[in-house]
Amino acid sequence: MRARVALHVAGALGAGVLAPLAATGIAVGTFHPLRAFPAVEPDPAAAAGCFFALDGDPRARSLGRRLAEALGGESAVVPEEARTIYHLAATLAAGGVATVLAAAADLARASSGTTADSPPRASARRRPSERARGSPSSAKKQPAAAAGSG
Repeated sequence: MRARVALHVAGALGAGVLAPLAATGIAVGTFHPLRAFPAVEPDPAAAAGCFFALDGDPRARSLGRRLAEALGGESAVVPEEARTIYHLAATLAAGGVATVLAAAADLARASSGTTADSPPRASARRRPSERARGSPSSAKKQPAAAAGSG
């Protein structure tokens, strides 16, 4: 008899969402690529180097590991109870530096009572080495992806 396995790719959800299939004897699990696919990607080579978060029954995790390896990726188990924080971290990382900076600005505004029209100001008391470099607003602005090394 051939093993039956069902994998889903939602990052925030564990294998438990496939419980109705598990009740029929199908091994269930997760196979979440830590990469955005904004459109259908017909070339499996696009997944090379990708990390895949696995969870679920042993047969499902085994299939997930084999699939990740066949695609040239890496995998590890991220248990269901850790999926929410894993997905939050993945979402923040997906936006890179811009997401982190925007979140920091929102938190600073929320904590200081300022509005979007009145962003929080950096302290005027900077060290001499910081003054020599200029203000953060004078830095060259470029997309986060362009700033990376690879």
